Amino acid sequence: MNKNLRLLNFIPLLMAVPSIIIGVIVMYVNKVPIAIFGQNIFCLVLAGIISL
Repeated sequence: MNKNLRLLNFIPLLMAVPSIIIGVIVMYVNKVPIAIFGQNIFCLVLAGIISL
């Protein structure tokens, strides 16, 4: 039961991963500085830590 509850906490984080990946690819192709799309990755990691 407890293990299933922990897995459920990761669902919102996992749902955000594809959009972050697509956003990073688009910004990379458009030559956006790494610091800008690094913020998106940092926010994803921060949201993952908060959701634990």
